[in-house]
Amino acid sequence: MLQLINQPFDGQLGNILIDKLSEDKYKAFVIVSAFAKNSGVLRLKDSIKEFRDKSSKIQAFIGIDAHGTSY
Repeated sequence: MLQLINQPFDGQLGNILIDKLSEDKYKAFVIVSAFAKNSGVLRLKDSIKEFRDKSSKIQAFIGIDAHGTSY
């Protein structure tokens, strides 16, 4: 199921993603973001690893233009 999250009205994105990744009903996680920072990615690192370890699929499409994304 596709879910659009509108911050800040729907809550903190990091907390929502951590909760969703821990649910056993999902087998795929697709990330589409204009920018990504190390601080945000590191916050999700453990949850993403646990999700992947359950043989789930992860795809990420992250923009790298305009100097908004961390290396």
